[in-house]
Amino acid sequence: MTVDISVISNVVAMLFTMLLVGFGAKKFGWVNDTTSKQISNLLIKVAQPLLIISSQMKVAYSVENLKNGAIVFLIGIVAHGILSVLAFVSTRFLSHKDKRKICEFALIFANCGFLGYPVMEAVMGPQGLFYASIYVLTFNIYTWTWGMVILGRGRDDIKIKPKNMVINFGTIPCFIGLILYVSQLPVPEFIVDGMSSIGSVCTPMSVFLCGMLLAKVPFKKIFTRISVYYVSVLKLVVFPIIITLLAKLCQLPDTMVYVAAIMTALPTAANTVMFAEMYDIEQEYAAQIVGTATALCVASVPLVVFVAGLIVAL
Repeated sequence: MTVDISVISNVVAMLFTMLLVGFGAKKFGWVNDTTSKQISNLLIKVAQPLLIISSQMKVAYSVENLKNGAIVFLIGIVAHGILSVLAFVSTRFLSHKDKRKICEFALIFANCGFLGYPVMEAVMGPQGLFYASIYVLTFNIYTWTWGMVILGRGRDDIKIKPKNMVINFGTIPCFIGLILYVSQLPVPEFIVDGMSSIGSVCTPMSVFLCGMLLAKVPFKKIFTRISVYYVSVLKLVVFPIIITLLAKLCQLPDTMVYVAAIMTALPTAANTVMFAEMYDIEQEYAAQIVGTATALCVASVPLVVFVAGLIVAL
């Protein structure tokens, strides 16, 4: 399998344009904090679940697809585990406890729920959407388990809730989509298309939201916090290449190596800011990390995919 870097570059450049629009809209006062919360709720509770379900239903059923889906699931579980170790070690030197939490969380969790879909679709078509939806399942499992452990250190009000590991707006749609996919229950095409159309707002609105969040950070601070660039370089380049090398060493098929590379090379998850706001943990700092990583991914994602191609060719 070969990947056209220009396709990746065009998609990521488009995402950067959306980020700038969100940034400008916030700076000009056309949207406010209430708007951002409403967008977050719309994406998490409506658009993303419908996108997950519809993306799984659009892939032709086959034993081979089920097998590949299982491989992607294992890649997601192992990759998040490795990233958790790397993130823990890489942030030990940070003295500020809350900033250390945000950095560790940001290094593990990528924006695979929103940005992963358009990038994977550009590279692999409908099959890419299917793989992305499976990977998102592991993302949600880790977010509501280890993610809560990270944010809950030193806090009595943040605890792992077993039901949240299974019942959340990411895992339930995955299970529904898998059941419909495996059972091949007939669903009218207009329903699938309707869900897909609503789900299509995930990409532009999530990146628009990241731009809004970045606009909240004082302009000078965007370029002066060294720790933000440290996290961004590790998250966007170093860690994805490590994961890609390990995937190659495990002798995974070339397609699966690219899946591991792309899904781990995505910028920091937008829910880093959502959780920071929810639990009052360095919201501005979290917004800066998410926004900066999203902006820098214009260059980093094509770079990682290029390196992945070199690794695949070894």
